[in-house]
Amino acid sequence: MKLTTVASRIAFALGALGLFGVMAVDFIAVVGRHAGVPLLGSIELSEACIVCMASASLLGTTLAHGHASAQVLTQRLGAPGRRTLARLSDALGSLFFAFVALGSMLLLVELRHGDERSELLAIPIVALRAIWCAAVTAMVFCFAARVVASDPKA
Repeated sequence: MKLTTVASRIAFALGALGLFGVMAVDFIAVVGRHAGVPLLGSIELSEACIVCMASASLLGTTLAHGHASAQVLTQRLGAPGRRTLARLSDALGSLFFAFVALGSMLLLVELRHGDERSELLAIPIVALRAIWCAAVTAMVFCFAARVVASDPKA
């Protein structure tokens, strides 16, 4: 099994755990609210799980070549034209996520000493930003690796 397939499955599992975490927290919060025992900070816990879920899901989709693409033009081209457009698409994806990573890292660096935490549970925001930055940076490298690969689907 290829490394990207294994990494994609791991990312999928982490994303699924994040989604399960959001569902579990919301379930407990709703049941607790009706039982008279509210779960304080449920929104903060949900937001932390969503960051993990979104980061892992985007990375897993990138690794599995699962991003949506319109094929109206590429279906009419020959193999060389398709490869060229696939490389161009991967280069633009790498560039886009490089800008997202750069902006996220600037925020991470600028606010790292601010001790930014959530209001009720004091969840450190810098850790969530670091998870996001790591995922987006990995996506940049995934797209860039496809640009230079001999087979764009590799």
